[in-house]
Amino acid sequence: MEFCEGDADPAFEVLLSKFQQIHKEGLPRLRIHADAAVAIIQKNLSKAYDVKHSPVKAGYKDPEKAVKTLRRRQRERITLGELSAEIERRGKNWAEHCRKWNLQDKETEIEAFRTVGEMFTAMHDLARFRIALTYASDTGRVIDFLRHHFQIVSGPTEKGRQQKEVQRLHKQIEQNGAVSDNKSTVFPGYKATHVIICHKESHPVRQFDDTWEVVIEVQIGTVAMYDWSEIEHDIVYKPQGRVTIPDDAKRILDMINGVTIIGDMMKDHFKNLLDPLETTQAVSSRRRSWQRVDQIHILNERDRGILQDFGGTDPSMDKTRIEETKGSLLRDSYKWVLENEEFLRWNDGGEQPGEQGWSRRLWIRGDPGKGKTMLLCGIITELMESNRGDYDVCYFFCQAADARLNNATSALRGLMHLLVRQQPVLMTYIHDHFDVTGRQMFEGANAWFRAKDTFNRMLGHKGLKKTYIIIDALDECQYQQSELIDWIIGWSQNCTQVKWLVSSRNWPPIVEALGSFEVNTVVSLELNARSVSAALETYIKHKVKVLAERKRYSDFTRAAVQQYLMLKADHTFLWVALVCQHLDKTRLASNELRERLPNLFPRGLDKLYARMLDMISEDDIDSIADQCISILSVMTVSYEPLSLRELMGLIQPSHDHYRDTKVIESRVLYCGSFLALREGTVYFIHQSAQDYLVRDGAKQIIPLGPEEEHHRLYLRSLDALDKILRRNMYNVPSDDFGCSIENIVRPNPDPLASVQHSIAHWIDHFLDSISSTRPERASRDLNEGGRVYMFLSRKYLFWLEALSLQSNVYRGLTAMRKLEELSKVFTHPSQII
Repeated sequence: MEFCEGDADPAFEVLLSKFQQIHKEGLPRLRIHADAAVAIIQKNLSKAYDVKHSPVKAGYKDPEKAVKTLRRRQRERITLGELSAEIERRGKNWAEHCRKWNLQDKETEIEAFRTVGEMFTAMHDLARFRIALTYASDTGRVIDFLRHHFQIVSGPTEKGRQQKEVQRLHKQIEQNGAVSDNKSTVFPGYKATHVIICHKESHPVRQFDDTWEVVIEVQIGTVAMYDWSEIEHDIVYKPQGRVTIPDDAKRILDMINGVTIIGDMMKDHFKNLLDPLETTQAVSSRRRSWQRVDQIHILNERDRGILQDFGGTDPSMDKTRIEETKGSLLRDSYKWVLENEEFLRWNDGGEQPGEQGWSRRLWIRGDPGKGKTMLLCGIITELMESNRGDYDVCYFFCQAADARLNNATSALRGLMHLLVRQQPVLMTYIHDHFDVTGRQMFEGANAWFRAKDTFNRMLGHKGLKKTYIIIDALDECQYQQSELIDWIIGWSQNCTQVKWLVSSRNWPPIVEALGSFEVNTVVSLELNARSVSAALETYIKHKVKVLAERKRYSDFTRAAVQQYLMLKADHTFLWVALVCQHLDKTRLASNELRERLPNLFPRGLDKLYARMLDMISEDDIDSIADQCISILSVMTVSYEPLSLRELMGLIQPSHDHYRDTKVIESRVLYCGSFLALREGTVYFIHQSAQDYLVRDGAKQIIPLGPEEEHHRLYLRSLDALDKILRRNMYNVPSDDFGCSIENIVRPNPDPLASVQHSIAHWIDHFLDSISSTRPERASRDLNEGGRVYMFLSRKYLFWLEALSLQSNVYRGLTAMRKLEELSKVFTHPSQII
């Protein structure tokens, strides 16, 4: 594909000829409509609405220019059609790409023109005029005026120059997303509000027998913006023989744009300060002025580096991983909540206490496996797709099994990561701490307090846009959970710019904390059982349809499976997902499946997990069963998700196959009722899966107890570290010794990739292997000649180097302090670490 002049299309040329003829014949009527509209504005806008503006003059597009524009738009439509098809082919969402590239009004323009009527609909600027304002904040008044005196056909919409965006999107798709989104300019280009109007039915000009409905494009901007845009248009779009524009000229043009934007914003701010009545409208206008000032901030290279250092995890990637791991997001399974009375009260209600429908915090609560996380994923998707720049959306998914996602500090880090990307001006509050502490900003005993102080300042920012803050699975926040809940409660009572959405299980501490506040709106999945049941029915039909196509079920078998799932699901999405996953792997013939189906899967998650574990343990091939049990035992006591290479180094080395990551991958997939694999990393499919293995499945997969498994992992970790750790693991040149970690280039392949978990957690596994029944274990390993003693004697400095390369020095020092306390009890005083 190439964005260029296309070959002549005879059918299109015929349409153009008809369009040109009708356009020429209709020009007089076009002028009558536009001149009448200008007269109404000149007479009433300034006088009745107190709006200062320059004289308004109508403009018209002559037929030749109109034809030229239609040729360009035809090429754009064909190109957009090709892009849309390519994006959908890759399983992506076309509407989401249009929003990302600021092409929302191009979303449906993906087919070539078929009729003259379509051409006239697309050419809404055949008659147009500009309203050039002294104050940008008067835009709202102008729109109100237009609504009162005319019929609004479409808009208002924020407009910029879109032709280049179409070309950049085209290039981005061709290069599989490799095109950088960095721009050479600092300030946004031409911006104006466009409204398409026509005269009301009662106006005399509507008496004419119009061949097409005459519409007029109204462009609303400031005098200064239009002055700058004229210069930019002449230089960039009418180069007059120049092949290229010098970089210095581009920079100066960009600076002129910046001065124009700041001047407009300062005029608005000045006007608001002189407002004798501190009305709600004036306060809101002043906040919008600050927000427009904020928009000129961008993240520079250093800012982006800091975000990478402090972000911990990118919640947008977590959302993608969750959706892919749990199955694609199905709108029909979550749309019920968008129509729920409590959700609408929260989303659409008043902003201030006492206003009708006022509510700042929504709490979605329900038992495990009821679909809370996917429900929030759906809400986030809906908010983002319907956003037209009016608000920002920040979110975080707590996950107990992942050390990066199971604490309050990480939650704030993730939320700030998204918030700063959307409102770059807030980066200054991160600098306040980061410039002093560096990468240790969110490490150590004060990490939570620094994170909270930073976020508090962001939420108190004068120009903060309306923001949705969404936190999933509060019950899986294992550390500082009460502090996080108290923080949410405090801000949801005092910050009018933020709407809060949280979800959790029906756990007593959370119910007690969140259940007694008036600002709380609650959606209980148990109390909305009918809606959940209908959503689950849609989900089951979708899953069975996919399953039937993959397994080539007969209609009879398909109906039997669907009826069985609906009968036994008990309002639990996760149960359905697990059963369908197992059915996808089964090799039973259709008639055999129908016969065995009634007794194949028990009702309820715990009973289902027990059955799945039995199936794994009783596999016909003993080696496969042993390998799967070994993998489950490691994952059950690990402190975070493991890469395949890490897992390969920690499981029982009973067979040469364990040295092959493809074999490990196949065994992980065999454990699919408990584990999921995404991009080389192994996760639990759901927190309830790990809860079951720890609570009920441990006797089956870890018969000697969790302490013994921790002890085995501690020994395996030290064995691996003994072999791998050495001085200068990344071969940093001696001239660079002492440089910052962020400046060190990580080699590929990374020699530490297979021992990341061991580096961070060998001491944790050792400590968790100590029990009251095995005190001699600590004494033996800590004293001279013992395993811990020998490792620290030989590899301590190399281990510290590896921790620093992981940016985990604080975690290592914390673990060493625990080890030191233990050594005071179990070692000779002369050998204390």
